Amino acid sequence: MSHVPPILNPDQTQSFDDVCMKALQVLHDKLDFGLWMITRVEGHDWVVLKSKDFDYGVQDGDVFVWLESFCCRMIRGEGPNFAPVSKKVTAYAQAEIGKKVPIQAYIGFPMWGENGELLGTLCAIDPNPVPESWSEFEPFVQQIANELAEAYRADYHQTIQNGQERLSNAKSEDQVGELLALDWESLLEAHQLAAQQKEKPYSIIVIKIDASLRKDQEVAGLLQTIVGNDNFVVYQGDHLYAILLQDCNTPGLEGIAYLLRSSLLELGVKALIGNAIHNASIDLNDTYDIAIGKIVGEELRTRAAQVKLRYPRLIKSFFANLLTQFRLLKADQIPTQVDQTILKSGPQFSTLQAPSSLPHQSPLRRTLIDLGALHSKELPLAWSCNR
Repeated sequence: MSHVPPILNPDQTQSFDDVCMKALQVLHDKLDFGLWMITRVEGHDWVVLKSKDFDYGVQDGDVFVWLESFCCRMIRGEGPNFAPVSKKVTAYAQAEIGKKVPIQAYIGFPMWGENGELLGTLCAIDPNPVPESWSEFEPFVQQIANELAEAYRADYHQTIQNGQERLSNAKSEDQVGELLALDWESLLEAHQLAAQQKEKPYSIIVIKIDASLRKDQEVAGLLQTIVGNDNFVVYQGDHLYAILLQDCNTPGLEGIAYLLRSSLLELGVKALIGNAIHNASIDLNDTYDIAIGKIVGEELRTRAAQVKLRYPRLIKSFFANLLTQFRLLKADQIPTQVDQTILKSGPQFSTLQAPSSLPHQSPLRRTLIDLGALHSKELPLAWSCNR
């Protein structure tokens, strides 16, 4: 492919979200696909960061299964970057996502991190075949994917740098931040309307520190200093902290989470960290539950690694079922009961039985209870708190 000069040329005042919106408009003007998406790959999840949609009803924040996507097969080298008639490409014709929604044309390119890791993809699909002549725009689309990856990395590092500067300044002046006396649920309620109207991107981070260290006072100041006074850190008791971030996009969230984790390690504090970008189609409390759920998953994986498991298939089914419940959360289709056949009695689950009741019975929390992820006397770290 021939070299293409820079296309987006963002200035230093533009965030990653600003660059994404410009990119989507430029791409749509050139290639009129029914859906353009800028995505992030997070484990098995394929998250829509920004989209320009005319045919599919996709929204920013939607989550799909990465392994079912055309992009996954493209990354693995099983299909081309551009398929004007995608059903003619065996890998794409067999992809699960094509069986769920009508896709007749596809184009996609990866967005790479600075260490060669996959950040996500820039891609488009259409319910009808598109002209083969559009192949001449492949270098153009690839260049934009590269520029988006560069903008993502820049936002990520800028967020870390800002947090480090706040922390450095606070230490030099011996004025590490202090927590305000805030009620978490009242705080979320106060920001609910702005979150639903997409006035700014919200994110939530939940942190559970090692209870044996007795460093809550130091941790509280550290967290508030790193996230800054425009954001909110709430201590929820039992060494659990919840953070509401305003105007924080995906690279910003990942940058803050990285800085929090590394700063806590420097302080000698072990911590579990869960985070989630808010999707305007759900409630902020549900976003909090998703962040909590990531800590639950991390705790369960840690416990699983500490034991020589005799039932690896059982563990695989457990997490597959848990992941399904996360994806159903948006549609509020989570069943009140979960198939208990995956929870056969076994030593690895002997201390993971559900308590009789918990406050705030959200769909996700009910699901975690049904899955047996809680215990009235020995809770996983993230759950030993009152809300």
